[in-house]
Amino acid sequence: MQRPRRALALSSAVLLVPALFLVHHRASLRLPASGDSARASQRPAEIVEIQERRSSVATLLELRDVSGPITRAWLRVPRELDPDHQILLTYVGHKTGGKILDLIPERSDVVLMAMQYATTYRHATWRDKLALPRALREGVSETIAGGMLAIGELDARGFDRERVTVLGVSAGSFFAVLHGAHDNAVPRVLVVHGGGNLRRVLTSMYSARGRPWTGRLVGGLAQLFFGPLDSLHHVKRISPRDFTLIAARGDGYFPELSARELYARARAPKAIVWNAGDHVRSKRTDIIDDLVVQIEAYLDGELRVDEREVLRKTLGVASIRKGSIPSSPTTGSTGERPSTGSPTRLGTTAISGPSERRLSESPNTCWLLRPTPP
Repeated sequence: MQRPRRALALSSAVLLVPALFLVHHRASLRLPASGDSARASQRPAEIVEIQERRSSVATLLELRDVSGPITRAWLRVPRELDPDHQILLTYVGHKTGGKILDLIPERSDVVLMAMQYATTYRHATWRDKLALPRALREGVSETIAGGMLAIGELDARGFDRERVTVLGVSAGSFFAVLHGAHDNAVPRVLVVHGGGNLRRVLTSMYSARGRPWTGRLVGGLAQLFFGPLDSLHHVKRISPRDFTLIAARGDGYFPELSARELYARARAPKAIVWNAGDHVRSKRTDIIDDLVVQIEAYLDGELRVDEREVLRKTLGVASIRKGSIPSSPTTGSTGERPSTGSPTRLGTTAISGPSERRLSESPNTCWLLRPTPP
C-alpha cells in the first residue's frame, strides 16, 4: 500500500513542477493597460548617439519612464522636413536593428522612428536557458511599452501623431499588432511578411531548414509559453483604425495560411496585398527593394491591393485611402456617409455600393475596406 502512495506522490510532483513552471512564465507578461497609461509615467529621453546622414539627422534615443530606461529607438528626421510628411514607426526583424536607417530611403516627407528590441539573449548556463521564456516575454512587454513611449517622444517634439503608421516586418509584425491593438494613439498599422498562429509559423520556419520535427516541438512549446502574445488574439482590437497586410505566397517563414488567419481575424477597415516570392531577409535583396517600393506607395496613398480579396471580404461600401485616412470606418474622406445605392467618388476613383459591387480599374489606388453605414 505504501508503494502506490509513493508512486502517486512522485507522479504528482513530476506533473506539478512543470505546471508551476508554466504558470510562472505565463504570468510574466505585463503589457501596459494602454498607451496613455504608459505615457503617463514617461520621462524625457536621453540622447545616446547622433548620426549626420546625407539629407537627415538620425538620433539614437534611450526611452525612459519613472522606472528607468525601457528601450532604445532611432529617430531620423529630414533636414528639410516637408510640411505634408508621414511618420513611420517600425518594428523589424531582430537581426536588422539599425540597418533599417539604410533600408528605408531618406525622403523629405518621411520621419522614421525605428524601435530597437529590449530583449537580450543569454545561453551561458542552464539557468539562463530555463529563464529564457520569461526574459523573452519581459522583453516583449518592454519593447511594446517603448513603442508607446516613442509616440510620446514624437508628441514632445511637436510631431502630429495622426501622421504615424506603425510598421511591422517579419517577426516585428507581432510587435506592431500588439502595439496597435493596445494603443489608441496609433491611427494605422501596416504588417509586411507577417502573420498569426505561433505554432504554424515556427513549424514552417524549422521545416524550411529541413527540421520539421524540431519545428513541431518548438511550435508546441512556444504556444504554451507565448500563446497570449499571438497576433491572432489581438489584431481585432486595431479596428476601427486601419490595418493593411502585405504577404508573400511563397513565404517559408510566415506561410500563406498564417497570413490568411491573421487577415481573417482582423476587422474592417482592412486590406491585403499578395506578392509572389519568399520571405524578406535583413540583407538587401530584390525582395527588400520591391517591398520598400510598396511601403512608399502605401505612404503616398497609392498602394494597389488585391481587389478579389476586397470583393470577397466586404459586404458594403469600400472607400479609398488617397493621401489621408478617413476619420471613421463609416465615413468617406469628406466626413459624409456615402450612399449605398450609387457609386461614391473620392478623388478620381469611383466605387460602387453593394447593389453593384464594382471597383475602379485605377492603377494607383489603396483600397481599404469600409462597412456599409446603417
